[in-house]
Amino acid sequence: AADARLELAAWQVARARDLVEVRYALPLLLPSVGTPAVARRVERLQGMIGLAERGFEEPLAWFAAGEVARDDLGAPALARGLFLAYADGAPSDPWVPKALLAALGVSDDEADREWLRGRLEGRGDSPYVLAARGEPALGLEALEEELARRLEPMRTR
Repeated sequence: AADARLELAAWQVARARDLVEVRYALPLLLPSVGTPAVARRVERLQGMIGLAERGFEEPLAWFAAGEVARDDLGAPALARGLFLAYADGAPSDPWVPKALLAALGVSDDEADREWLRGRLEGRGDSPYVLAARGEPALGLEALEEELARRLEPMRTR
């Protein structure tokens, strides 16, 4: 039963476009939370939801939530929305181009991908955009180190 609940929840999360849809997966899992795999999935879901809720006060948390949605939960549409929430919530942050590139990477709609490429055109001098083009990207390593430093405490809360 726990395996079936995990499969149903994974399907629900993979199709999710927002946090409301992700929350629907929790009641599927809770009856089997005594199973280690289910407990881990519930913990990941709740952690991602917590990060997303913190984004209103700390926009970089939306970026962290987007990474969890993409990498740990297999929720590309949700990840796209979270990356864009960060990009719109903190437009002057140096990691916005990385978020836009991440959204581009999980988008499966060509019109959406074109729109995202258009948003990236205005940031052609970003080390992230330069690196994506295969050009020298001075300062990329320092940006990545600073991003990791800022994300680490968010991920461990």
